[in-house]
Amino acid sequence: FKAIDKINIKIPKGSFTTIFGPNGSGKSTLFKIIAGLEEPSSGSVKINDQPVERARIGFVFQNYRDSMLTWRSAIGNVMLALEARGVPEKERHDLALNFLEKVNMAHIAEKPFYSLSGGQAQLVSIARAFAFQPDVLLMDEPFSALDFQTSLTMMETLAKLWQEESITTLFISHDIDEAVYLADQVMVLNPNPGSIRKIFPVTFDRPRPLSLLSDKKFFEVRSKVLHEFREGMKV
Repeated sequence: FKAIDKINIKIPKGSFTTIFGPNGSGKSTLFKIIAGLEEPSSGSVKINDQPVERARIGFVFQNYRDSMLTWRSAIGNVMLALEARGVPEKERHDLALNFLEKVNMAHIAEKPFYSLSGGQAQLVSIARAFAFQPDVLLMDEPFSALDFQTSLTMMETLAKLWQEESITTLFISHDIDEAVYLADQVMVLNPNPGSIRKIFPVTFDRPRPLSLLSDKKFFEVRSKVLHEFREGMKV
């Protein structure tokens, strides 16, 4: 079964790319290949002109419990990323707390991870991913299990943190508003097999307030993306 085909793209360093496509467009397969978890049957991925194996990859999963140590505290989970980076022990706590502050979670730093709400837990996982300082950060629908209001807060927090850190980020989304709001560019995929249908630049100034979601210019971009998405479903 061919999951993806003819994916040929260069992602600008320090950019935020959202991937918007229907089921069967190979989004998860693409992420696994970029992360080095699966070998492509043809072609290759390079990060900073180096093979994937030499790159530092960050991954925020749809289900945060897939990658977090639930018995550790919130700050203990963020410190895990700093351990992986080789940060000296005496610096880890301060750095971890700093990243929790960036996502407004410093107040729950010492709470055990298993006791956190879904929104709190996902913000901790995002803080950990940024603390790792990866070459590329992959985010696989991290807000899909959250309620609408929490998702809005998460979007705004992520956009602010990303602007501060400028980490090259690829973000899978099934929410068109989320996909456009967060992105420097939106990549629309065709299904069966997954291929790039069109890439839309998103040039709104940053920081982006949530009021942008009701702006006329936002709806113009949104409509173009949605049109291509629907046309792709006919392929």
